[in-house]
Amino acid sequence: MKIKGFRASAAFIIFGIMFLITSSTYAIWDRTTNTQNKTVDVGVGTNLIVSVEATPPDGKSLVPTGSLVGVNDVEQILLTYKVRLSKATVDTVELEVTPLNVAIGGNYEYGVLVNIAISSLEEHLNNSDIIVSVIVTLNIPNDFDAINEVVGKTITFDLNFNAKKVME
Repeated sequence: MKIKGFRASAAFIIFGIMFLITSSTYAIWDRTTNTQNKTVDVGVGTNLIVSVEATPPDGKSLVPTGSLVGVNDVEQILLTYKVRLSKATVDTVELEVTPLNVAIGGNYEYGVLVNIAISSLEEHLNNSDIIVSVIVTLNIPNDFDAINEVVGKTITFDLNFNAKKVME
């Protein structure tokens, strides 16, 4: 009888520990991103430029990936865009999104330190909305002066949304 009670207690303790680990892991992950959502209407055969200001959550600073992350630091900023066609079409339309004019704190020289990863689950933009995710991260600069110039500064860039008809 004592063995069954011990097993039940041990199982309860293990479950409790796993719950705490999972909860704290999510809480840590949740603090590492700042999600910004927008909707973009684009026409077939046109380029639409959207100016972006990638900012970390209030009270946080974006730090280079691989840096020592403090309580008020994040390693990435997540931006999401719901993209849709401005007019319905029967053609297959491909969406291409490219970053342009990347700057940190208004300085284009340090823009090379910014990584912008753009992804979407859908390749074609037909008559339904697709979600485009943009993840912004920083590389570690080569010198200490550059670190002071980029950490905590606002990253700005343009996103070029181009919807073009696929030639079959």
